[in-house]
Amino acid sequence: MEDNVIIRLKDVCKKFNNTYAVENFNLYVNKGEFVTFLGPSGCGKTTTLRMIAGFELPTSGSITLNGQDITLISPHMRPVNTVFQRYALFQHLDVYDNIAFGLRLKKIKDEKTGKMRKLTSKEIDEKVLNALKIVDLEEYEDRDVTTLSGGQQQRVAIARAIVNEPEILLLDEPLGALDLKMRKDMQLELKQMHKKLGITFIYVTHDQEEALTMSDIIVVMKDGQIQQIGTPTDIYNEPKNAFVADFIGESNIYNATYRGDKTVRFLNHNFACVDDQFAVNEKVDVVVRPEDVILGEVGKGMVDGKIVTKVFKGIHYQYVFMVGKNEVVIQDTRDFPVDSNASISIEPDMIHIMKKELNANVYQDAYIDNKNRVVIANTPFECDVTQVLPNSHLDDDGYLIGPKGKKYDLNDADVVASINLTDVEICENEEDGMVPGVIVSVIYKGDHYQVTVRTEDEEDFVVETEYTYNETDRVSINIAKEKISLSIKGDISKYEI
Repeated sequence: MEDNVIIRLKDVCKKFNNTYAVENFNLYVNKGEFVTFLGPSGCGKTTTLRMIAGFELPTSGSITLNGQDITLISPHMRPVNTVFQRYALFQHLDVYDNIAFGLRLKKIKDEKTGKMRKLTSKEIDEKVLNALKIVDLEEYEDRDVTTLSGGQQQRVAIARAIVNEPEILLLDEPLGALDLKMRKDMQLELKQMHKKLGITFIYVTHDQEEALTMSDIIVVMKDGQIQQIGTPTDIYNEPKNAFVADFIGESNIYNATYRGDKTVRFLNHNFACVDDQFAVNEKVDVVVRPEDVILGEVGKGMVDGKIVTKVFKGIHYQYVFMVGKNEVVIQDTRDFPVDSNASISIEPDMIHIMKKELNANVYQDAYIDNKNRVVIANTPFECDVTQVLPNSHLDDDGYLIGPKGKKYDLNDADVVASINLTDVEICENEEDGMVPGVIVSVIYKGDHYQVTVRTEDEEDFVVETEYTYNETDRVSINIAKEKISLSIKGDISKYEI
């Protein structure tokens, strides 16, 4: 229902210099929901939160709260409060005064006179004590904040935010400074606080467990864009793409082929599945969660293989099972010996099939330079320009000669360049390749990795490789001349001379 929507972000973009931190962000949040922005560092989740708070202004787009446009309204005029990771408590004030600080500056409309007035000491006292009760810090009002534990200081920061009775509470990785046990305890406490308060929480984290534990709705982000919006169950069980599947929990992800008639082929086997919205022989991605793989005796399952590692995880064993060169991660409560032959089975409804986001690197804004090289990411690559016109060749001066003898000057010609994912070579040293960049994503796909290398010009090269790399590694890439496919954009006749 539209009446239940408290905040809406429409076509919101935020640019820093020439780079989009947030791009085409569209989201609405219902009153009373616990919504989490989830994604890796640099994905734009904190920038989005800051735009809702008013600390950053969108480059374009609009933000409305209860139907009112607040895009350009100052932070102090918005009925929202923010809790930061680093608490930002006043060290010279005790717990009570930290919480009361904002109330002493606040003005409200007097019901009798209609004029603006400050809160009375009694009103402030009632509000502070109520906030302390909500965060379970009763009897702590006189304590020095420097004597509190990290978890207690975080509760004070939350109390200071909620005491102003905001309609929306924004939380920017508020548990990031706590140790693991305290963080897990605070996850549950925050969820309970949300229920007590009944207001809208918008939470930012890169921790998948936090998001799954606390949220009503999760917004998964990557590179400033929304990848998927859904409940924790939907996000986990029905990821929209390989990035979401890899980022949320542990996953087995494979290149696969949809064979038709609810059959998909991967691990060199045809598996029955429940999806039927794909074309016959379409290349797809398949996701199978480790807990959904059934491990059994050799010869009695669908695919035979070998158990190569086993790790006890407390409530289950985690196995790595090899099918040829493909790795399958399995979680099972039963104890199987390492180096033993076994088999696996996967039920049809445990196989999740996704459309491939990318089958090749395609560059729509490539062009040919005066040496008949194709320029991608401001870097010229040797290529075969005769591909743009069948049965053509180059003369001694470098002009393209068509089959009917027409001459073409391809300098500055706009082309589309395509390179298969397996045809891009990663060099470990920046100086060894043609284009330096940094690895921003690594997804394991059973027997190889899908690696994304981003250049300084924000151009991505996606590579499928058997070699292991880490995110943030600085590398470079090479592409052989014969691996680049070209097609002309528009009519080639405009380049005729």
